[in-house]
Amino acid sequence: MIDILSKLSKAQNLNQEDILKALNLITNQEATDTQIGAFIMGMRLKTETVDEISTIAKFFREKAIKVDVEDPYNLLDTCGTGGDALNTFNISTVSAFVVAGAGFRVAKHGNKSVSSKCGSADILEYLGININLTKDQIKLCIENIGIGFIYAPLHHIVMKNIARQRKELGIKSVFNLVGPLSNPANAKRQIMGIYDINLVEKIAYVLKELGNIKSFVFSSFDGMDEISISSKTLIAKQTKDDIELFEFDPTHYGFQLQDMTNIQVNSIEESLDLFNMVLNGEDSTALDIVLINSSFGIMAASKNNIYFKEALDIAKDSIFTKKALNKLKELKELTNSLNDKAW
Repeated sequence: MIDILSKLSKAQNLNQEDILKALNLITNQEATDTQIGAFIMGMRLKTETVDEISTIAKFFREKAIKVDVEDPYNLLDTCGTGGDALNTFNISTVSAFVVAGAGFRVAKHGNKSVSSKCGSADILEYLGININLTKDQIKLCIENIGIGFIYAPLHHIVMKNIARQRKELGIKSVFNLVGPLSNPANAKRQIMGIYDINLVEKIAYVLKELGNIKSFVFSSFDGMDEISISSKTLIAKQTKDDIELFEFDPTHYGFQLQDMTNIQVNSIEESLDLFNMVLNGEDSTALDIVLINSSFGIMAASKNNIYFKEALDIAKDSIFTKKALNKLKELKELTNSLNDKAW
């Protein structure tokens, strides 16, 4: 660790051997708290490279308790980084049900709240969904109803070895990025919101390095780690061959810019209210922003090269015909029935 920290103190980039050595020492609890803190801070101050982030993500993917779903190349995750501190409701979680309702398979990776009022795991538990499933039970959910929830702490056990040090440091670091990049079902399609607009293009290159088929990485100009309804959003489209960077303006597609306060919440109950409004198709700012985000999820999940307007029609159909709501009900029923079975 001392040799590695010496390189970081000189703002030198680390090679794969350095990264893997450091991560093994950290996760095997052979590095001291001071060294772990110095590693996190050193990486942050010099700024992480695409190769460094990719190597760290691959390491934690390998260490994860895997969900062996068939054909991960046609499996979508909607997990983002969180951390924008804007306390919006669970947009990416609702979007996952909209995409699943449209007939695409979703492995929603998520956690309980860290920086918001209500994380994806919090809202799903509050809705009565059993999130404490085994890898085989999650696989069953995805392969039988098209959607499953992967509760991150049950699959990334080695991450616990650095949780306390990260919390004490209180800064965003490479480990905030690695979580959404480490889906245990190895989903090869993704929409990923980022808390820092300056990282959008870099993370798209990381996803390309990790072998994703198609992804959209985004951060809005008003600070959201979602595709905003209140401003333009910077988006990177990642395919196997290319990265395309562009700005998305919701007004070009018939949406009106709306006040962000309409989708901000102070409690899990308020988040649930907006969650239910969307899945019941009630006209609202919440509905508009979910339609936008889930449309990009549908574009990422589709085997065909469809465009936003077509994806938007598919998202509307998923919501207004109650297909998305029915996926939520199916997941609740199935996950609770699994309590009675031996696995």
